Amino acid sequence: PIEDKQLFQVIDELTANSTAPTVEPTPSAPQPILDQAAALERVGDNVEILLELANVFAKDSTALLDELAQGLQQGDCKTVHRAGHTLKSMASFFGAPTVTELAHQLEKMGAAANCADGQKISAALREEIGRLLTELAAMRQKYAAPTR
Repeated sequence: PIEDKQLFQVIDELTANSTAPTVEPTPSAPQPILDQAAALERVGDNVEILLELANVFAKDSTALLDELAQGLQQGDCKTVHRAGHTLKSMASFFGAPTVTELAHQLEKMGAAANCADGQKISAALREEIGRLLTELAAMRQKYAAPTR
């Protein structure tokens, strides 16, 4: 099986010197917000660990989005790169393809020191992370529900 982290590392290495314009995804069919089964499998089917990671994502993603917005506003591409990379990695763990792709675009913009046009992608990322947080909250509710 292909591991997300390794895949993105290879993509980053192959596109490190690329100057091609960033293209936003145009989904032909609605993509799932997250892949709960894959995320659960990644933690060896340990629900407690999965819920803890969902809590960490909920807490950290908000701070990272704020850092990202500040980096874009100040033209601080290093911050954009770092925040984009971290959000990409966190989202890919949960099998969240749209969040992962948007964060990856911002990461690449930051790495290329060309983050002037990142506001639109950042806004889309903020919206998608909101959707992901809603799904993660539903997942926490589902696994926290008492079984009878």
